[in-house]
Amino acid sequence: MDFSERMKIALGAAMGAGSVLSEIFNADMDLGLEQKSDGSPVTIADMQAEKSIVDTIKENFPDDAIIGEEGALEKGVSGYTWVINPLDGTRNFSKKIHDYAVSIGVLLNGKPNIGVVYMPEIGKTGAIYYAEEGLGAFCNSKKIAVSEKGEITGADISIDGPINNAGRESDLIAENATITTLGTIAGEMALLASGGYDGGGYLGASSWDIAAGVMLISEAGGKVTALDGTEIDWTKKSGHNIIASNALIHNKLLEIYQNKSVKKNMDDKFLNNWGPKKDLNKGLRGFMG
Repeated sequence: MDFSERMKIALGAAMGAGSVLSEIFNADMDLGLEQKSDGSPVTIADMQAEKSIVDTIKENFPDDAIIGEEGALEKGVSGYTWVINPLDGTRNFSKKIHDYAVSIGVLLNGKPNIGVVYMPEIGKTGAIYYAEEGLGAFCNSKKIAVSEKGEITGADISIDGPINNAGRESDLIAENATITTLGTIAGEMALLASGGYDGGGYLGASSWDIAAGVMLISEAGGKVTALDGTEIDWTKKSGHNIIASNALIHNKLLEIYQNKSVKKNMDDKFLNNWGPKKDLNKGLRGFMG
């Protein structure tokens, strides 16, 4: 596959940051866990991984802009902007849970152009998902595609983000969907792109959480929009409320998240399938709160 030089550098940067993270993850050391002003956690691993990525970008593309979750901010003149989450899933990482990811997205003139998500602790050698506009999506050199699930009933839906999905969970369960969260939006979007999930709702996400995943899902045949069904506004860094899917169930997911459907039948379906409402959590496979 004839990938661009930026894609090749993005892959190398993700792998390099992943090596930094994996070494720290598997070591017995103090992570220096702190809480940022927005309430999210940060460790020395986040900072070291971001520095590794930024150094690689600046060495190869000094005219490109950079925006990183941990403070990296470089103006550019090339039209390319690198949007970086060096460690998506910091809370998991700090608890020695393997579900964490490096996420690197590249925008060209404000639109997604490249996406790379690397999960170092998955499998024997890690799982690296990558896509470039017009060239398809891949995981560990194999082409990937979204699922072919055509209805919300029985669908696997991931939910994540700083804003509570409360209310949507019960609507999804009423439709007999299974809902899950990994604690890493980038990782969940990568899995959606490869058919592991059929759809997802991510509320309050930042650009560095979703930039790579949007490219992956789009190139794998899926669809990602804002909650109102419009294109994502990449001029803002945070506060993104998005719906992602295999495209086939997208409109139904939008209806549910916009609270336009299933309400009138929800109570009966919920009681028939899941028992009293106080037992809601029994229906959330893998849901971590």
